[in-house]
Parts: sequence; structure tokens; C-alpha cells
Amino acid sequence: RVKIKLSVTNLSPFFGAHVYSSEQVANGKPAPDLFLLAARELSIDPRACLVIEDSVHGVMAAHAAGMAVIGFTGGGHADSAMADRLRSAGATAIANSHQEVQQMWQSGFDLA
Repeated sequence: RVKIKLSVTNLSPFFGAHVYSSEQVANGKPAPDLFLLAARELSIDPRACLVIEDSVHGVMAAHAAGMAVIGFTGGGHADSAMADRLRSAGATAIANSHQEVQQMWQSGFDLA
């Protein structure tokens, strides 16, 4: 299902073979399994990873994996309290748009 969505949106070339879903792990979010699988497959230390998440369970999973997390509140499902919920779940920072995420990254977002 994920691969179909990436294909329809013409995003597949950006990911190549590195597409992971909860179907590949024993425990879905909020367990860290999916994020740890991705880090392992990419041969990257989880502490060197940055996750951009728009759900409390996703933030919890990334945080449990030892990864820095930007909570994303720019989706249509976000309400006025979402930023607070994402922070409480462990988000390192909050971004309301893709542009804000890009600005954080370009300014040298601290993964610590």
C-alpha cells in the first residue's frame, strides 16, 4: 500500500528500496520496531536519525528508538492542541510546515 502511494505521487525515486511498513515488524507504533528496522537497514545508528512525525504514537516510537523527532503539525488532521501532545510524547521540536522542517534542517538541527 505504501509503495502504491509513493508511485502515484511520483515519490518512489526518492526512496528506492528503502520503504518500510509496520507489516515488516512484530510490533507497530508506539513500539520502536519500525524505526529501528529502518535504521538497521540503512546501517545508521538510531541516535543519528531524525524522524518527522505527525502522530503521538509515531513520536513515542521514534523517541523510544533513541531518535530525535520533529513533531509535524501541518497536516489536515492537526488541531490546536496537537503541538502540545507531540511535545508531551517526546518531540524534540515542532514544525507547522514543510518549509519549517527545511529551515530547521538547513540551520543545523541538533539531533541531541
